[in-house]
Amino acid sequence: MSTTALQLVGASLDEEAINVALVPRHLVLSVWPRVEEILISNPPSGSPLFATPPQIVQALLDGKNSLWIGGEGSAIDAIHICSIVQYPAAKTLMVNYVGGKNLRGVMAVAGPMVEDWALKQGCTHIELVAPRAVMRILRRWGYLPIAEYACKPLVTFQS
Repeated sequence: MSTTALQLVGASLDEEAINVALVPRHLVLSVWPRVEEILISNPPSGSPLFATPPQIVQALLDGKNSLWIGGEGSAIDAIHICSIVQYPAAKTLMVNYVGGKNLRGVMAVAGPMVEDWALKQGCTHIELVAPRAVMRILRRWGYLPIAEYACKPLVTFQS
């Protein structure tokens, strides 16, 4: 049996369940082709102009962002890309991207894991920018929309 990406990053697999794992920096490139595929097929809605896939992978390799992968069995169906932001009075885990398929199922498993990890990093809360459909899913886990988000490019970006 070949090693899957989820096993490579240390996830113990249950082929009948949804599995989730935090990808260590040194293993990012091993899962990057699938992550990039998800990013391209589901472009970031919150900040599509602020980072290209090459910039995202570099931030992951530099340790500026964290990558969570999840899916049914050994598949990578969904990803979360996060960074920690230090405010004057609080530290937050900023979820920069949530995308892929079966988000409802993957987030049900990933949510408690990501929250526990954020607490261990000293975070006091989690913030994210996501499409309305994802926001509706998040409400069942206590996430509340607190603002609308708008973006206006002032220059033309080259990808």
